[in-house]
Amino acid sequence: MADLKELYLRAIDAYNAHDLDAFLDLLRGRLRSDSARVSAFRGKAAARECWRLFMESFPDDHLTVHNQVADGTTVVGKWTADATNTGRLYLPSGNVLPATGKRFANMGIDISVIEAGQIKSHRLYWDTTAVLAQLGLMSGVSA
Repeated sequence: MADLKELYLRAIDAYNAHDLDAFLDLLRGRLRSDSARVSAFRGKAAARECWRLFMESFPDDHLTVHNQVADGTTVVGKWTADATNTGRLYLPSGNVLPATGKRFANMGIDISVIEAGQIKSHRLYWDTTAVLAQLGLMSGVSA
């Protein structure tokens, strides 16, 4: 179990360093996000582009892991993302908005299946509506 949690934390460290090569080297197999930071994606190339665009939009993005649970080959991590929108914002619709200059903080979880020292599948879940509200892009929604 410790090895699974350690590999998960290595992936988070690579992400926080904005080292997409190191981050994606830990991933193989089915990559999927149904509630992704920028848009839903399937596959490594799409994951790279999604995270690259997100890091362009939020160059100071940082994840703080609060808890991990490991069972069998699965690790669930609970974290908070904190970032400032200082770059263009890429929306799932394909629209690109100018930077808002606003910060957000949002909790999320990801579920990773780890086999042979790599993340075989990864799912990411967070409240996109709360982020958009904090960025001032949705009215009538409290974050």
